[in-house]
Amino acid sequence: MKKILTIIIPSYNISRYIDSIMPHYLCEPLFDKVNLLFIDDGATDNTVELLKPFSKKYPNYIAIINKPNGGHGSVINYGVNIAKTKYFKVVDGDDWVDPKELLRLCEYLDNCDDDLIVSDFMYEFSDRSSLSLGFDEKRQFKYKIHLHNATFKTGIWKANNIKVREKVFYEDSQYVLFPLEFIKKISYFKATIYHYRCDNPNQSVNPMQQLKHKDDYIIVTKDLCDYLMRIWPNQQIDQKIKEYILDNTSRILFGGYEICSSKGLSFSESVKLCKEMDSIFKKYPLVFKQMKKRYKKYRYLSFMNYLGLRIYLKNN
Repeated sequence: MKKILTIIIPSYNISRYIDSIMPHYLCEPLFDKVNLLFIDDGATDNTVELLKPFSKKYPNYIAIINKPNGGHGSVINYGVNIAKTKYFKVVDGDDWVDPKELLRLCEYLDNCDDDLIVSDFMYEFSDRSSLSLGFDEKRQFKYKIHLHNATFKTGIWKANNIKVREKVFYEDSQYVLFPLEFIKKISYFKATIYHYRCDNPNQSVNPMQQLKHKDDYIIVTKDLCDYLMRIWPNQQIDQKIKEYILDNTSRILFGGYEICSSKGLSFSESVKLCKEMDSIFKKYPLVFKQMKKRYKKYRYLSFMNYLGLRIYLKNN
């Protein structure tokens, strides 16, 4: 039976998660349908040593790929390049899948030719869980696409040489948005396949990591602006998709202004970073025109939060 899905697993220093994630992958019916690529991105712990027994036992199912450190984006680029199946999915090394739901997805993919399949995923906190749905009837563009719930046709990426930026945080927004200009058909598969661990202090969404990697926000935002400006005049791209890309670029922008209000920055540092965010959009007239109201609102809300926090800390 020909395999249908490659799962790319960035595996940088994930040794403490191996025991908890591997049982979710060792579902025998998956062996004939899935390739697991654990891509070691220059790990400095014993991740590879812990994975080797699994690779040795299941050589036609589990592969360990070693490469120099290049960041999460480089793992995606590398994994897509070597993937040999019709579809691929990225699952971060500290997260896990529901094997029964993954098997259902594979059976769906066996009879599917869509360019992108969107499913659901679960946020996993140490004290609670919450579900994110990939489909919303109320939205003009009904899909809500994340790294965690997207399954792409491999050929779309290879044929169009799609690459995400390497050696930065937050490139997952590029992973979701860059392929959309080439997507002709999307479907929703109702299954909660991906479980996203939310208590890892090294995650990019952790406030301290956001502050540490604030420059990456600038880089990623500029990339998204360039991308949006390039595709916006293209009449062959569905306007709903372009609006979706615009909305998500706004969301990334909001993240940058949130960093401006961090209590880890002085007021002068906050002003400097906010002005730097502002300057981006003045260099992109089309983006500035489309986002003017949005970005002003985000900026003011950010400073309101910042000043409110300062007042609270001063009086408590």
